[in-house]
Amino acid sequence: MRGLIVKDWRLILQKRRFLVLFLVMGLFMGRGGGTAALVYMTLVAVILSLSTVSYDEYEKGYTFLMTLPFDRKTYVREKYVFAVLVGTVAFLVSCAVLAVSLTAQGKGLSADESVVSVFGCLAMAVLIVDVTLPLQLKFGAEQGRIALFVVTAAVAIVGGIGMELLQGHVSSEKIIEIISGLGQWGIVGCIIGAVALFTLVSYGISVRVMEKKEF
Repeated sequence: MRGLIVKDWRLILQKRRFLVLFLVMGLFMGRGGGTAALVYMTLVAVILSLSTVSYDEYEKGYTFLMTLPFDRKTYVREKYVFAVLVGTVAFLVSCAVLAVSLTAQGKGLSADESVVSVFGCLAMAVLIVDVTLPLQLKFGAEQGRIALFVVTAAVAIVGGIGMELLQGHVSSEKIIEIISGLGQWGIVGCIIGAVALFTLVSYGISVRVMEKKEF
Protein backbone atom coordinates (compact mmCIF):
# COMPACT_ATOMS: atom_id res chain seq x y z
CA MET A 1 0.00 0.00 0.00
CA ARG A 2 2.96 2.31 0.59
CA GLY A 3 3.78 2.25 -3.11
CA LEU A 4 0.21 3.27 -4.02
CA ILE A 5 0.35 6.17 -1.55
CA VAL A 6 3.66 7.36 -3.07
CA LYS A 7 2.13 7.09 -6.57
CA ASP A 8 -0.92 9.15 -5.62
CA TRP A 9 1.19 11.70 -3.76
CA ARG A 10 3.35 12.25 -6.84
CA LEU A 11 0.23 12.63 -8.97
CA ILE A 12 -0.99 15.35 -6.61
CA LEU A 13 2.37 17.15 -6.73
CA GLN A 14 2.13 17.37 -10.52
CA LYS A 15 -0.64 19.95 -10.08
CA ARG A 16 1.81 22.62 -8.91
CA ARG A 17 -0.14 25.64 -10.17
CA PHE A 18 -3.32 24.46 -8.52
CA LEU A 19 -1.48 23.73 -5.27
CA VAL A 20 0.04 27.23 -5.23
CA LEU A 21 -3.38 28.81 -5.87
CA PHE A 22 -4.90 26.53 -3.24
CA LEU A 23 -2.32 27.61 -0.64
CA VAL A 24 -2.68 31.31 -1.50
CA MET A 25 -6.46 31.09 -1.13
CA GLY A 26 -6.05 29.32 2.20
CA LEU A 27 -3.66 32.01 3.45
CA PHE A 28 -6.03 34.76 2.28
CA MET A 29 -9.02 33.18 4.01
CA GLY A 30 -6.98 32.58 7.16
CA ARG A 31 -6.12 36.27 7.48
CA GLY A 32 -9.57 37.02 8.87
CA GLY A 33 -9.04 34.65 11.79
CA GLY A 34 -12.22 32.70 11.10
CA THR A 35 -12.53 28.95 10.71
CA ALA A 36 -13.44 29.20 7.01
CA ALA A 37 -9.83 28.40 6.10
CA LEU A 38 -10.07 25.12 8.05
CA VAL A 39 -13.11 24.00 6.09
CA TYR A 40 -11.88 25.26 2.72
CA MET A 41 -8.39 23.76 2.81
CA THR A 42 -9.48 20.43 4.27
CA LEU A 43 -12.41 19.83 1.93
CA VAL A 44 -10.59 20.95 -1.22
CA ALA A 45 -7.60 18.77 -0.32
CA VAL A 46 -9.85 15.73 0.13
CA ILE A 47 -11.58 16.35 -3.20
CA LEU A 48 -8.16 16.74 -4.83
CA SER A 49 -7.01 13.41 -3.40
CA LEU A 50 -10.06 11.69 -4.92
CA SER A 51 -9.07 12.98 -8.36
CA THR A 52 -6.35 10.31 -8.40
CA VAL A 53 -9.08 7.82 -9.35
CA SER A 54 -9.40 9.68 -12.67
CA TYR A 55 -5.69 9.23 -13.31
CA ASP A 56 -5.89 5.54 -12.51
CA GLU A 57 -8.66 4.89 -15.02
CA TYR A 58 -7.18 7.15 -17.72
CA GLU A 59 -6.03 5.25 -20.85
CA LYS A 60 -7.11 1.95 -19.26
CA GLY A 61 -4.70 2.47 -16.38
CA TYR A 62 -6.54 -0.08 -14.24
CA THR A 63 -5.45 -2.84 -16.62
CA PHE A 64 -1.81 -2.11 -15.79
CA LEU A 65 -2.34 -1.34 -12.10
CA MET A 66 -4.01 -4.65 -11.41
CA THR A 67 -0.96 -6.52 -12.69
CA LEU A 68 1.05 -5.16 -9.75
CA PRO A 69 1.44 -7.17 -6.50
CA PHE A 70 -1.63 -5.94 -4.57
CA ASP A 71 -5.26 -6.98 -4.54
CA ARG A 72 -8.32 -4.86 -5.20
CA LYS A 73 -9.19 -4.56 -1.53
CA THR A 74 -5.77 -3.03 -0.87
CA TYR A 75 -6.34 -0.56 -3.69
CA VAL A 76 -9.65 0.57 -2.17
CA ARG A 77 -8.16 0.77 1.33
CA GLU A 78 -5.33 2.95 0.02
CA LYS A 79 -7.77 5.42 -1.49
CA TYR A 80 -9.49 5.91 1.86
CA VAL A 81 -6.19 6.15 3.75
CA PHE A 82 -4.67 8.54 1.21
CA ALA A 83 -7.71 10.85 1.30
CA VAL A 84 -7.58 10.97 5.09
CA LEU A 85 -3.81 11.63 5.06
CA VAL A 86 -4.09 14.47 2.54
CA GLY A 87 -7.06 15.94 4.39
CA THR A 88 -5.21 15.74 7.71
CA VAL A 89 -2.12 17.46 6.28
CA ALA A 90 -4.26 20.26 4.82
CA PHE A 91 -6.16 20.55 8.10
CA LEU A 92 -2.93 20.88 10.12
CA VAL A 93 -1.58 23.50 7.71
CA SER A 94 -4.82 25.47 7.94
CA CYS A 95 -4.68 25.21 11.75
CA ALA A 96 -1.17 26.69 11.67
CA VAL A 97 -2.34 29.52 9.39
CA LEU A 98 -5.30 30.21 11.66
CA ALA A 99 -3.13 30.15 14.80
CA VAL A 100 -0.65 32.62 13.32
CA SER A 101 -3.47 34.90 12.16
CA LEU A 102 -5.20 34.87 15.55
CA THR A 103 -1.94 35.43 17.40
CA ALA A 104 -1.10 38.41 15.18
CA GLN A 105 -4.53 39.89 15.90
CA GLY A 106 -4.37 39.11 19.60
CA LYS A 107 -7.45 36.94 19.39
CA GLY A 108 -8.22 33.34 20.25
CA LEU A 109 -10.83 30.62 19.84
CA SER A 110 -12.76 29.33 22.80
CA ALA A 111 -12.29 25.68 23.70
CA ASP A 112 -15.90 24.89 22.75
CA GLU A 113 -15.57 26.58 19.37
CA SER A 114 -12.25 24.85 18.69
CA VAL A 115 -13.60 21.36 19.41
CA VAL A 116 -16.75 21.86 17.34
CA SER A 117 -14.77 23.33 14.43
CA VAL A 118 -12.20 20.51 14.44
CA PHE A 119 -14.60 17.58 14.59
CA GLY A 120 -17.18 19.20 12.32
CA CYS A 121 -14.59 19.92 9.63
CA LEU A 122 -13.00 16.47 9.79
CA ALA A 123 -16.41 14.76 9.77
CA MET A 124 -17.42 16.67 6.63
CA ALA A 125 -14.17 15.66 4.91
CA VAL A 126 -14.59 11.97 5.73
CA LEU A 127 -18.23 11.98 4.64
CA ILE A 128 -17.25 13.45 1.27
CA VAL A 129 -14.84 10.55 0.79
CA ASP A 130 -17.45 8.03 1.94
CA VAL A 131 -20.03 9.24 -0.57
CA THR A 132 -17.80 10.13 -3.53
CA LEU A 133 -15.37 7.19 -3.69
CA PRO A 134 -17.90 4.36 -4.18
CA LEU A 135 -19.63 6.38 -6.90
CA GLN A 136 -16.36 7.10 -8.69
CA LEU A 137 -15.33 3.46 -8.60
CA LYS A 138 -18.75 2.35 -9.84
CA PHE A 139 -19.46 4.90 -12.56
CA GLY A 140 -16.08 6.46 -13.32
CA ALA A 141 -14.95 10.03 -12.74
CA GLU A 142 -17.31 11.79 -15.16
CA GLN A 143 -20.48 9.79 -14.56
CA GLY A 144 -19.56 9.64 -10.86
CA ARG A 145 -20.00 13.41 -10.61
CA ILE A 146 -23.50 13.14 -12.05
CA ALA A 147 -24.32 10.27 -9.70
CA LEU A 148 -22.97 12.31 -6.77
CA PHE A 149 -25.24 15.23 -7.69
CA VAL A 150 -28.26 12.90 -7.91
CA VAL A 151 -27.45 11.25 -4.56
CA THR A 152 -26.87 14.62 -2.87
CA ALA A 153 -30.17 15.97 -4.19
CA ALA A 154 -32.01 12.81 -3.10
CA VAL A 155 -30.51 13.01 0.40
CA ALA A 156 -31.44 16.69 0.66
CA ILE A 157 -35.03 15.98 -0.40
CA VAL A 158 -35.42 12.98 1.91
CA GLY A 159 -33.77 14.90 4.75
CA GLY A 160 -36.09 17.85 4.23
CA ILE A 161 -39.17 15.62 4.23
CA GLY A 162 -37.88 13.79 7.30
CA MET A 163 -37.37 17.05 9.17
CA GLU A 164 -40.87 18.20 8.27
CA LEU A 165 -42.36 14.94 9.55
CA LEU A 166 -40.23 15.06 12.69
CA GLN A 167 -41.24 18.63 13.47
CA GLY A 168 -44.85 17.56 13.16
CA HIS A 169 -44.36 15.31 16.19
CA VAL A 170 -41.51 17.02 18.04
CA SER A 171 -40.99 20.79 18.29
CA SER A 172 -37.68 22.32 17.16
CA GLU A 173 -37.14 23.57 20.71
CA LYS A 174 -37.37 20.01 21.99
CA ILE A 175 -34.85 18.81 19.41
CA ILE A 176 -32.43 21.56 20.41
CA GLU A 177 -32.95 20.68 24.07
CA ILE A 178 -32.16 17.01 23.41
CA ILE A 179 -29.00 17.88 21.48
CA SER A 180 -27.89 20.37 24.13
CA GLY A 181 -28.47 17.71 26.79
CA LEU A 182 -25.82 15.51 25.20
CA GLY A 183 -23.15 18.04 26.01
CA GLN A 184 -20.18 18.99 23.85
CA TRP A 185 -18.35 15.68 24.12
CA GLY A 186 -21.58 13.72 23.78
CA ILE A 187 -22.21 15.41 20.44
CA VAL A 188 -18.61 14.75 19.39
CA GLY A 189 -19.00 11.09 20.34
CA CYS A 190 -22.18 10.79 18.28
CA ILE A 191 -20.45 12.40 15.30
CA ILE A 192 -17.48 10.05 15.53
CA GLY A 193 -19.71 6.99 15.89
CA ALA A 194 -21.96 7.96 12.98
CA VAL A 195 -19.03 8.80 10.68
CA ALA A 196 -17.18 5.58 11.61
CA LEU A 197 -20.28 3.49 10.85
CA PHE A 198 -20.87 5.30 7.57
CA THR A 199 -17.21 4.81 6.60
CA LEU A 200 -17.37 1.06 7.23
CA VAL A 201 -20.48 0.79 5.05
CA SER A 202 -18.87 2.94 2.34
CA TYR A 203 -15.67 0.88 2.42
CA GLY A 204 -17.62 -2.36 2.13
CA ILE A 205 -19.53 -1.02 -0.89
CA SER A 206 -16.32 0.22 -2.54
CA VAL A 207 -14.60 -3.14 -2.08
CA ARG A 208 -17.57 -4.98 -3.54
CA VAL A 209 -17.72 -2.61 -6.52
CA MET A 210 -14.00 -2.94 -7.16
CA GLU A 211 -14.02 -6.74 -6.93
CA LYS A 212 -16.80 -6.94 -9.54
CA LYS A 213 -15.21 -4.35 -11.84
CA GLU A 214 -13.99 -5.63 -15.21
CA PHE A 215 -11.10 -4.03 -17.07
